[in-house]
Amino acid sequence: MYLLDTNHSSHLIAGHPSIVEKLSVLDEVPVATCAIVRGELFFMVHKPEKKQENLQRVPGIL
Repeated sequence: MYLLDTNHSSHLIAGHPSIVEKLSVLDEVPVATCAIVRGELFFMVHKPEKKQENLQRVPGIL
């Protein structure tokens, strides 16, 4: 199992090639984040200057 931190999660959301490639070859290995990462992503998504753009990139975080 891979547990992604906030940096890796945000790079994945942004489509960073090395992160996307690494995760694409894991096959059936579980990938997860923790509640703290979810909270940090929630905070980053709701920054006023890019809120609408961020909400489109990270659906499901309200």
